[in-house]
Amino acid sequence: MDAQVENRVPGSMRWQISAKRLMTGILSSRLSQVDPDSPHNVVFTTYFFNQADPLRKVHAPSDDITYIRPWYFSMVRLGLYGVVFHDGLTDAFVQRYQTDRIRFEYVPPEKFSRSLNDYRFYIWRDYLLAHPEICNVFMTDGNDLSVAQNPFRNLRVDRVYVGSEGMDMRENKWMQRRFYLLNQGQQDFRLKLSRWRSNPVYSAGILGGSYQICLEFLEDMIRKFELLDPEQQAVNLNMAVFNHTIYERFRRRVVTGEPVHSLYKRYQDDRQDVWFIHK
Repeated sequence: MDAQVENRVPGSMRWQISAKRLMTGILSSRLSQVDPDSPHNVVFTTYFFNQADPLRKVHAPSDDITYIRPWYFSMVRLGLYGVVFHDGLTDAFVQRYQTDRIRFEYVPPEKFSRSLNDYRFYIWRDYLLAHPEICNVFMTDGNDLSVAQNPFRNLRVDRVYVGSEGMDMRENKWMQRRFYLLNQGQQDFRLKLSRWRSNPVYSAGILGGSYQICLEFLEDMIRKFELLDPEQQAVNLNMAVFNHTIYERFRRRVVTGEPVHSLYKRYQDDRQDVWFIHK
């Protein structure tokens, strides 16, 4: 607005204009200033087959691009940068599917001291620590998730972006069982649920945000993993730990649902108005 025109605006309205400008400036300052197409924005996923999937109780096929087809080909189509962590894909397979934007990173299977789903958070944390040049990152499932939009546009650096399952924690018997197992050790991991608002079940299949906030999130998860008793460490508890970290540390900083991801398990494969399509 022109300064002379603004001076003729009543005082209360000038205050509203100034407040709006201030809020716009604050929000703009919280947006990532990194080019959304920068190689410093990276999407991680995993392709592990030497251990059985802890939920399905079967091994993934080796050297079969169909296992990560939704993730891989959507990443290629959008021209995004990605890293596929694997535990022994052949050199021929890696050479065929590795590009100048998608890398395959080998993780020795003997390093796996926990379930595949639990240990991936250690792998991602260690990789981020070794690559501080990364600015923003998403860590996702690979075989049941595709990328519909570049997720690095309009990304706030003070928010963590996660998946969710569209069900209240108090209604999800499977999650209640996970928390029961999480609380069988020496530590108290009980959730403080709200009586007045919904308590979503957050999905560990999508986790992202700025380098710093994701590292903070992963460090908190790993701190909790390290507090588990040996018997608990043999159990697949990443979903309970993931949700506990959000409820305890990130509840006021979490973003989930649309436009981050489609409705969970609705198989909305044709959607283009969300970042990720998760089942």
